[in-house]
Amino acid sequence: MAEKRKMLLSVRQIVYIVIAVLVMAIMITADCLASANAPIISGFFGTDVQIDGDKNKVDAAAENGDEVVRKIANEGVALLKNDNVLPLPATTRKINIFGWGATDAGFLLIGNGSGRSYVHKDMRVGLLAAFKADGFEYNEEIIKIYEDWCTTEDKDWGEGADWVNRYNTKIKEPVTSSAFSDAVVERAKQFSDTAMVVISRYSGEYIGRIQSTQKKHGLSEDKTRNFSELSTEEESLLKMCTSNFKNVIVVFNTGSMFDMTFLDDGSVGAIGAAMNVGYMGQSGATAIPKILSGEVNPSGKLADIVLYNPRENEITRVNGESNDIVYAEDIYYGYKFCETADVEHYYDGKSFIGKTGYDAVVQYPFGHGLSYTSFEWSVVDWNGFTGGFDPNKTYEIKVKVTNTGNEPGKEVVQLYGHAPYKAGGIEKAERVLLDFAKTPLL
Repeated sequence: MAEKRKMLLSVRQIVYIVIAVLVMAIMITADCLASANAPIISGFFGTDVQIDGDKNKVDAAAENGDEVVRKIANEGVALLKNDNVLPLPATTRKINIFGWGATDAGFLLIGNGSGRSYVHKDMRVGLLAAFKADGFEYNEEIIKIYEDWCTTEDKDWGEGADWVNRYNTKIKEPVTSSAFSDAVVERAKQFSDTAMVVISRYSGEYIGRIQSTQKKHGLSEDKTRNFSELSTEEESLLKMCTSNFKNVIVVFNTGSMFDMTFLDDGSVGAIGAAMNVGYMGQSGATAIPKILSGEVNPSGKLADIVLYNPRENEITRVNGESNDIVYAEDIYYGYKFCETADVEHYYDGKSFIGKTGYDAVVQYPFGHGLSYTSFEWSVVDWNGFTGGFDPNKTYEIKVKVTNTGNEPGKEVVQLYGHAPYKAGGIEKAERVLLDFAKTPLL
């Protein structure tokens, strides 16, 4: 018995040793992997990234990356509307900037989700700094009113530079009549006849258009409007601006499409111009004053579709129990639904602000984006394409683009396809984007 007990103890000890060795091996391997992937792991947790190597090379890479950010912003902003307001006259170098989203803590640079990027804290350029760097003066009295409206916690960017905003889902626009007295508005009118209103919404994974109510800073929750609609405070702000300023420009700083019906229906007065800038990264905000002044001619196109009255016309449905988006449209996502619905006469009988059918539903189609010049397209060569596709052949379509206006600009040529649908067969959308290409500066 004693001999058997000794043997059992030896086996048990061997098992313990094997487990200990395995644990140590796993820990050593994990440490090596963590060390090799430190920048990614640190970035995920929002900490500063330490990069070993030649500092000059690292700095040069950071500068090159920043140039890319600015170039993408210059070419990515989509000008939605322009009633001869933009570009601003060369003499207009003062501007009133309204909206909590205009402040350093309010203007959103990045979104959320596991695929998000990070801002280099030393190269971050907010909206106000971008205007100042471009030689514009903005009304500092207005900005101070916004900064005083929110708490210190709301204004503190800290080391992370974006973490405060990242989970900021409250609308922070103050009551217009309380924030902006008649005297403040009068001084603003004397400062400039141009007002720019920034509408920011933090949206992305689990946050954004699926939110059913508007939670507000310092004000009661509005359960009658959703997160992608104007708040009552923003609505009154726009009315104040259109009543007092000659030129009113709206900038959408959002991660998902907004209800932009107010741009056209006259509910807040005449909006002269509007642009969709999305989230612009660490220094992309520099594109906005350049586009306003005409230094940069906008050439971005919408990668989504904007509908009038989306509550009525949006095909996407929300699961009321979990707030998840349910893609009820199947293959007819976004523009594919609208284009197919139109040919199927789904929009027959629709009317809105003097428009009928498709035009009464779609405010800005997929691929929409204005320029300060005009272009003409003509197909030069179809490369033997006669209407049927050979799956083993590559097709090249050559398009000639001519700038017919007075300003240098770039144009995006968009190629769409139509796949014939036979009743009872496989469903196909009426129009599908096949390819696109941007011209050089013309």
